[in-house]
Amino acid sequence: MARSTRILAVVSVAALGLFGLKSLAITSDVLSFLDPATPAWASGAKKEKKKKGGHEKPARQDSKSASAPEHNGAANAKNTKTAEAAPACEGPSTAEQAGLSEQELNVYLTLGQRNRLLNKRDREIATREGILKVSQQQIDERIANLEVLKSDINDLLGKLDEQEEAQLQTLIKLYNTMKPKAAAKIFNGLDKDVLLRVASRIKSDNLAKIMAAMPASKAADLTVALAASLKLPETVKDLPGFSAGQK
Repeated sequence: MARSTRILAVVSVAALGLFGLKSLAITSDVLSFLDPATPAWASGAKKEKKKKGGHEKPARQDSKSASAPEHNGAANAKNTKTAEAAPACEGPSTAEQAGLSEQELNVYLTLGQRNRLLNKRDREIATREGILKVSQQQIDERIANLEVLKSDINDLLGKLDEQEEAQLQTLIKLYNTMKPKAAAKIFNGLDKDVLLRVASRIKSDNLAKIMAAMPASKAADLTVALAASLKLPETVKDLPGFSAGQK
């Protein structure tokens, strides 16, 4: 009886142990499911390490932060010395980039400047020529208009001269048919120019009778005016009817 009781106790203890192991396995699986990268026992170990090492890390950081300015200062000083010691590196000049010497480059630059000036002058000359051409066209048009106007005026003057000549011929016929005394009275009141034009057209016989009936002073003035209006030839060659064979 006592032996069977011991066996039951041993079995019960074994069952409890198996149950505990089973429970631990289940708990581990649950934790692995929640955080598959970190098992439960590992996370606990990390927490303990953080607690232990929490006081040591600030000391290391302080030492590093204290040594950092010194290191940076030394590095800056070294860089400054290197920059001072290194010679200034200049890039290639414009002439070198173009594959020319400085003299050749200056010649090309001078020629380019002169070319620009010549082009500018050519443009200015072309502009002036265009302006002169337009001005010449306008002047030619005005001259043509003036020629037309002159022709019109000459036509009008010619017509007026024809009308005046016709009227003058009418007066001449009238004075030729009038009595000398009546014509002399009219001659005394005429203007000198009109009197000269009329008297020069009247027949010489009728004019002599009219001038005989005029006052002596008026007749003398008319005689002087008629003599002055006559164009005497300057040389013998200018006489009417003169030929080259005559001397």
